[in-house]
Amino acid sequence: MIEKKLYLKLIKLLPVLFIIMCSCNHAPAKLSFDHPSIDVGKVKAGTTNIFTIKIRNTGDEELIIKEAKAECGCTNIDIPKKTLLGNETGVVKISFTAFTVYPPNYKFKKSIVFLSNGADKINDLTISGIIVK
Repeated sequence: MIEKKLYLKLIKLLPVLFIIMCSCNHAPAKLSFDHPSIDVGKVKAGTTNIFTIKIRNTGDEELIIKEAKAECGCTNIDIPKKTLLGNETGVVKISFTAFTVYPPNYKFKKSIVFLSNGADKINDLTISGIIVK
């Protein structure tokens, strides 16, 4: 009789254990880039160049990109979709103006910082290249 009561109690606990186990398997939101460092090659001085990069939420939870900041005014960031569901991809458009004040064959390297609610609150992306006259 005791074994039957114990068995019935265990049967009642199974749904609770199942819920606990399932809730532990969710990965938090995480922003990732196909390429966290991008070499754009040669860009002509005095031009504005637009690059599109893919981003991805590699977690299961919703990712919200709160802000993206470039280190200088020559780089602008456009994030058409700032919320990505789990495993969803999106795009970021980056425009870089190659000012004429740089010397010939100037090698540039610009950092862009993304702030989000992801597991890594801060993510860096780097673009580099050479400004030619």
